[in-house]
Amino acid sequence: MASVIARRNSLLDKIDKATQRHNLHNPLIAQINEWEDMMIEKIKIVADNTRQQVSQLVNSKRTKLSDDFKRFSQELANLRETENFIEADLNQMKYKLNEFNHELKHITKPVLVELHTELSNQIVWNQLIYVEEKSNHT
Repeated sequence: MASVIARRNSLLDKIDKATQRHNLHNPLIAQINEWEDMMIEKIKIVADNTRQQVSQLVNSKRTKLSDDFKRFSQELANLRETENFIEADLNQMKYKLNEFNHELKHITKPVLVELHTELSNQIVWNQLIYVEEKSNHT
């Protein structure tokens, strides 16, 4: 009986070692890890692009107003420096100032942006990657 138990224990050790070694070095696990990293990277890229879109939507009107106002200020400085203007020029400058003031009121309001994630909610995640046993019979 002792020899049977000893052989059983020896066989158990061999089975444990073979199972552990097989699980640690299984190339499928490495492929799954690579797939996971690739999916995470793609998601990060999409998220970064979406953040940039939000930033562009929120800041585009502010940037345009700032650029237009700089050009206006330069034009006003040139008119003042050259003293080459008439009453119509002054009226046009006043009109532009009113326009800038009006635009400023609009851009200080929060920009309404809607985030659409409907398609990502429809992803059937367990169908993106799965395993199936192949038959060894040929």
